[in-house]
Amino acid sequence: LKPEIINLNHLISEQKSLLTPLIGEDVTIALDLDPAIRLVKADPGQIEQVIMNLATNGRDAMPDGGQMTLSTRNIKFSGDSGEELNLEAGDFVCVSLEDPGTGMTEEVISRAFEPFYTTKERGEGSGLGLSTAHGIIEQSGGALLIKSQPGQGSKIRFYLPATEHEDPPVRAR
Repeated sequence: LKPEIINLNHLISEQKSLLTPLIGEDVTIALDLDPAIRLVKADPGQIEQVIMNLATNGRDAMPDGGQMTLSTRNIKFSGDSGEELNLEAGDFVCVSLEDPGTGMTEEVISRAFEPFYTTKERGEGSGLGLSTAHGIIEQSGGALLIKSQPGQGSKIRFYLPATEHEDPPVRAR
C-alpha cells in the first residue's frame, strides 16, 4: 500500500468517467457526495480498485439495467456503535454503492468475502472482486459491509478512518 491523504469525493468523481464505459450503457451511475466529506489516508489506486470491483458486481446484478448510486457520508462511531464492523470509536468516511439488482441471500453474503467464491457461471467471474475489496479496506484500517435481500438489490458500504489533515496534497497523475 502507498497511502496518501485523499478526498474520496474527488477520487469518485474522477473515477466515474472511467466506470461509465466499463459498466455499459444500460446502467447509469448517480453520485450523492457529501460536500463536507472528511479526508482519509489510503492508497488511491487500491480504493479505485475497490470501487471498480463493487461497480462491476452491481452491474452484473442488474441484467436489465438500472441506476446504481455511489454516495459518501461522514460517520461517527461512539461506544460500541462500530462493534458490528469491528471498528473502534471515532470518525470515519462511509462510501456506499447501492444497486436495485437481484440481491443476495444470507448464504451468499456469508461467503462473499471468500477468495474464489462466485455465484456466476464458470468462466464468467473469478470470485476475487469482493474478496479483494474486503482485503484492501481492512488493510486500510476500515471495514466493508453488505446489506442485501433477494429481489431487493444490494447496498455495499465501506468505512475508512477519517484523518485530521485538512487539505490533501495535489496528486500527480
